[in-house]
Amino acid sequence: MGLVAGTEMDANNLSIVMTAHQLNPNLFVVIRQNRRTNRELFQTIKSDLVMEPSEIVAREVRVLLTLPLLPIFLKEASKHDKRLGLIRLRPVLFPFLVRRYQRSGTWRSTRS
Repeated sequence: MGLVAGTEMDANNLSIVMTAHQLNPNLFVVIRQNRRTNRELFQTIKSDLVMEPSEIVAREVRVLLTLPLLPIFLKEASKHDKRLGLIRLRPVLFPFLVRRYQRSGTWRSTRS
């Protein structure tokens, strides 16, 4: 059993998780941390995964800057996987790149 506390208010997310843990201490918990300044509070809460939207965006940008040809490689490799007998590539490591390409047909950033 699991819980995702993903509101835009850190106080609400913390309250939801604390209440849920009182009801079920074995619950799998994913919590959204909106403000970086609340990091210490989130570290004291027992959660299995903390999602921080700004950190997710930063990782996307870092990948795009450091590995600009990776999305093109993944696209080309997936075209040839049947012919070469390779295991079908799945968007595991960089799902945001694959979803972005599927939506827009381009590897350029869709963020403004």
